[in-house]
Amino acid sequence: MFKTQLEHKLNINYKDFESVSEYIFRWFNSYSRLPEIIELHSKADTAIWLKVLGDNWSVCDNISQNLLHLKKLMPRRTAHEMMEPEEYKQLEQLPNLVKIYRGCSRKNIDGACYSLNIETAKSFIRLNRYQVEHPILVTATVYKHEVIALKNDRGEHEVITFDANIIHI
Repeated sequence: MFKTQLEHKLNINYKDFESVSEYIFRWFNSYSRLPEIIELHSKADTAIWLKVLGDNWSVCDNISQNLLHLKKLMPRRTAHEMMEPEEYKQLEQLPNLVKIYRGCSRKNIDGACYSLNIETAKSFIRLNRYQVEHPILVTATVYKHEVIALKNDRGEHEVITFDANIIHI
């Protein structure tokens, strides 16, 4: 017998990463996943919640729409749980002050997603699903300890931070 989404949710062990991760993967798409992960924040252990968020970050298509919630829930320090060991090692090798880039529009200049690679940032303003009327390229700096996570699962060298200091647009 197949469980419904509600039955599955009622049986989640919030102290078990596999249980929470399977629920998120099974029932949610790239737009419904992040709101559900946000809702799970109050139920799951913090380390598990951060791991689930990190594992799903790159497949969530509505980070900017959920940015206010994320700013309230995510730490303002490095969250090792959000990264794979290779990503954490790469973060540790960065200088204390890191130059980062963001391709966006003026209305979403205050996002959380940047790249270590300027060409990657430029590519986002050319993608159809991120295309904006007046694209801009933001150059910023951030202290390494203010980088919440470095995600490289899509080869984007993505830096997640809420503390970028914009130095050039």
